[in-house]
Amino acid sequence: MSTPDIPLLDISRWREGSQRQREDLAARMDRALQDSGFLMIENHGVPAALRDRIRAQARTFFALPHDRKARYATPVAGRGWIPQGGEAGPAREGQFRVAPHTDWGILTILDRQPGYGGLQIQTPAGTWADAPYVEDAFTVNVADLLSRWTGERWRSTRHRVLPPPRNAPDEELISLIVFLEAEVDTVIRPVAGNNDLEPVVAGEWLRAREAAATVAQPAAETAG
Repeated sequence: MSTPDIPLLDISRWREGSQRQREDLAARMDRALQDSGFLMIENHGVPAALRDRIRAQARTFFALPHDRKARYATPVAGRGWIPQGGEAGPAREGQFRVAPHTDWGILTILDRQPGYGGLQIQTPAGTWADAPYVEDAFTVNVADLLSRWTGERWRSTRHRVLPPPRNAPDEELISLIVFLEAEVDTVIRPVAGNNDLEPVVAGEWLRAREAAATVAQPAAETAG
């Protein structure tokens, strides 16, 4: 299995470092986003206690009776609670927590929890590799529109989240995610790379992706 280039970058060097340190950081980020589309950042300044409180509130919500949560029910790509089975029908053994996909917008920032059923990233060869985990670091990945904005210099990479294994079927992981998006009327034109890509309007792109959204089944896709 090939290993994607997913470095751990100290973001405090951008805020507090010298010009040379900032240039080195930017160059390393650029190299990683060309190769894997992913990186990790540390010293981001978001307190662990705040993230713990958010997770505690999430667990409280998920423990509510179904009829209480139903007030906030939403379809896929909406804002709210997607009931179990709302994405791909009733859950089946071996079904991905999150099926293989790319993110649609600009950038995704992920505060992960370690676990058996973790994040995997598809390599250029088409195999799957486990994403590295570093405590207190955020995982960041390029989404489709940012890839297009860079003329595909930066990769929007397919990724998935594995189901819990048989030896830990009740494993519960709560990820905190920020999806950064462009304003809906923003015209995305390549500023580097492949300048022949047609411009797209951010809102129209996202609506088209939402309309075409499907959730893949586990089938024969396995880690390479």
